[in-house]
Amino acid sequence: MKNSDHQDLVYRGSFSTLQTQGNSQYMKHGAISFTEKQNELYSRLLKGLKYYSKEELYAMNSNKKNRIKKSHKKAQDLLNVWKQELMILLSNSIFEQYDLKESRTIVKEDEPNECIKLKLSDIFGDTDPNFKCTLTFKELGLNKEIIANKFVENRLLPADFISL
Repeated sequence: MKNSDHQDLVYRGSFSTLQTQGNSQYMKHGAISFTEKQNELYSRLLKGLKYYSKEELYAMNSNKKNRIKKSHKKAQDLLNVWKQELMILLSNSIFEQYDLKESRTIVKEDEPNECIKLKLSDIFGDTDPNFKCTLTFKELGLNKEIIANKFVENRLLPADFISL
């Protein structure tokens, strides 16, 4: 844990001034905790049918299973493209920081006599739905609340999700 992480943490428990218990709780400022219903809806989007036990899956009708699969697929596709967009923003900010945003001369493979000038942000600026972004939510600075809001914004979760 970095030193800067300690600034965002608050100790909660019977010993508020000393951390002496092994089961101490740390909570981030502004973190929200979801209700059971919110957790179910959110987890079902992220995990799909893996969220349910074998017994629950056996009792579930095929229409519900198909709806869950379809929603899970949409959520995963949305997250993949969104993570790529965030990755592009981060990489472009690095290009700018190290003055790599300037145009570079590129030689076309099919026309070696023709050179073109491109910005690196133009080369690395498009998302690809076939590319699987493996960066974690933590690496991109995303938390459960931000992801849930993205799902609400894209109508994968109900508009009244926060009040459920």
